[in-house]
Amino acid sequence: MVKDLFSKPGLKVSLIKALIFLFALFVLNLVFSRWFTRFDFTQEKRFTLSKTTIHILEGLHSPVTIRVFLEGSFPAPFKRLRKETQEILNEFAAYNPNNIKIRFIDPLEGEEGKPFTKGDSLFKYGIQPTQVELKTKEGSVQKEIFPGALLSTDTRMVGVNLLQNQNQLGGVGGTETLLNNSVEGLEYVLIGAIKKVADQNPPRIGLVSGNGEEFGPSLSDMVKTLKITYRVGKVDLNTFPLDSMVKIPMLIMVKPINRFSEPEKYKLDQYIMHGGHFLAFISNVHAELDSMGRNGMTLGLANDLNLDDFLFRLGVRLNYNLIRDLNCAPIPLVTGPEGSSSQNLEPWVYYPLVMPAGNNPIVRNLDPVRLQFAGNIDTLGMKGIRKTFLLNSSPYTKLASTPVQISLTEVSDPAEHPNEYKGGIQNVAVLLEGNFHSSFQNRTVEGIDRSLPFVSNSLQTGLIIVSDGDLPLNQVNSLEKTIYPLGYDKYSRQVFGNKVFLENAVDYLIDPNGLIQLRSKEIKLRLLNKPLVQETKGTETFLNFLVPILWVLLSGFAFSGFRAYRYSRFGK
Repeated sequence: MVKDLFSKPGLKVSLIKALIFLFALFVLNLVFSRWFTRFDFTQEKRFTLSKTTIHILEGLHSPVTIRVFLEGSFPAPFKRLRKETQEILNEFAAYNPNNIKIRFIDPLEGEEGKPFTKGDSLFKYGIQPTQVELKTKEGSVQKEIFPGALLSTDTRMVGVNLLQNQNQLGGVGGTETLLNNSVEGLEYVLIGAIKKVADQNPPRIGLVSGNGEEFGPSLSDMVKTLKITYRVGKVDLNTFPLDSMVKIPMLIMVKPINRFSEPEKYKLDQYIMHGGHFLAFISNVHAELDSMGRNGMTLGLANDLNLDDFLFRLGVRLNYNLIRDLNCAPIPLVTGPEGSSSQNLEPWVYYPLVMPAGNNPIVRNLDPVRLQFAGNIDTLGMKGIRKTFLLNSSPYTKLASTPVQISLTEVSDPAEHPNEYKGGIQNVAVLLEGNFHSSFQNRTVEGIDRSLPFVSNSLQTGLIIVSDGDLPLNQVNSLEKTIYPLGYDKYSRQVFGNKVFLENAVDYLIDPNGLIQLRSKEIKLRLLNKPLVQETKGTETFLNFLVPILWVLLSGFAFSGFRAYRYSRFGK
């Protein structure tokens, strides 16, 4: 019987077709398990990962666990951030499913019944909480959420904030714009963190020493932050040989206070001529809030570091002045009678809050950066050098040339004399890129390091000069021995963009065509026209209710008519 069944020619053909189909399905499954492609039909290619990102993902050889703290109840805009985060992480996992492990966690519940707290694995790793308003049946309640992620391997752990510009939440730009800026930066912050935890041979960074540079507790968070990604060590210009110095990809100088000798400047000069990258935070005016006397006054004096000629040949000049800016950070002042402990926060014009000067990936979507006693920068026309201003003040400034008398009474000046602040926008940070010329050409200097031959013109390289030595310094509570995160202001309890600027500047200089370029990714925010929505709300509601019903009825009548027509033909 079975033999007769298979002897039918139609069944044989069907069986052969079925076997061919199963074999083709097996082959296709085998091929696509080893090779795949993804199609992105969005105008801005929002779901297309960069080649650098794909290269990092495919190069992972050990598992990376990503814990995202966007689980639980939170407002609708944050649900979009969660959705976008999950989508881009799924894209990551598609390129290396064995080594990308994703978990979405409610930090209040934690894992295995152990909740995450601010003092535990979140705040310690730089994940900043934010307050949001959550609507419930009983009304509105304030809730603290942690829009961040914790990435870990067997040996390292890194925290990242997924929400950018937290200080601007609910501000003029609106929550939608803020969340859109955060979505634009997701690929950069997440793949950057993956690279940090997975990189087994990070580049080296040298911290310049020997001229009174800052190396106390106020530099600790900067060093801690850099050590996550790079190998960091001191480079003493007095003792470190030049032939060893040029092997370090980048040098960072933080707030020197002593004069540089000619041999020291020669080492810096030749380091740059050999293609080294240089990031300098320099204060040309010595002024400290702690030096205020009992009368609340001090002097800001010029700090001659003997670097003017060196900087001039690089195409930049740091002026000996201080910027007074109406857009500024506050300081605490005692407002009660003598001996009183009551304090108020008052704006301090010598602590300007500077903003991004353009759309360079270093400063794109950056929070305001808090400075202390900063001067302004001028640039000079140098052939072969491209200059890009990164940070600048508000237009409401007034410059004070040294020596300048600094008085606490100036906290009231902005309100009493607003017309005096018409100095315009002042530049405080500049990126210099190109081929530089040595300031030691045709000069004879005794005692210089001759471990390498003199080079008069540099290789292609990049430098960043900032006219404030305090930008990379964190605040410290000496009584409680508390070290605050870089960018956190213990008085206003705000987090400014100092740390993000530092990290972006370092990443850009070491690898200008790498991950930092992902910060240039733009996702268009296509918002509804709210006035038009309100105007046509009734009509749209009525149509949304009526059209589906009409469509079902018309489809039913059409189908019935078609059946009647079809069977009437068969009946004839």
